[in-house]
Amino acid sequence: VYQASDGEEAVRLVRRGGVDVVLMDICMPGMDGWQATSAIRADPETAQVPVIAVTALSSHRGRPLLETGDWDGVLLKPIPLQEVLETVARCVNGVGRRPKAGRAPVPTAAGATPLPRPPGTSD
Repeated sequence: VYQASDGEEAVRLVRRGGVDVVLMDICMPGMDGWQATSAIRADPETAQVPVIAVTALSSHRGRPLLETGDWDGVLLKPIPLQEVLETVARCVNGVGRRPKAGRAPVPTAAGATPLPRPPGTSD
């Protein structure tokens, strides 16, 4: 798990490799989540990395963010832990990814193991 304090750092971490999924905050100092995601998508080496938008902005409650951004998922704060785990698992396993112009869909990993449920959560 890596943590970035701004968009530029997030892009550097993704370009370094070894990243399975990005939880991208929309509002960050300097390069914001929109710009950072665009930079990740523009690089052929990182374009296939799933990016999940994370926001607390009430203007995004209608989910137009998913339609206008190049996201593979959207999480609206406050986020129940189970929703985070399920969204990340779907993106890492290639389930529910939206094919984008210029990007081939990511195939589902054969034999992929779902993320474990945290203690105290139910099915």
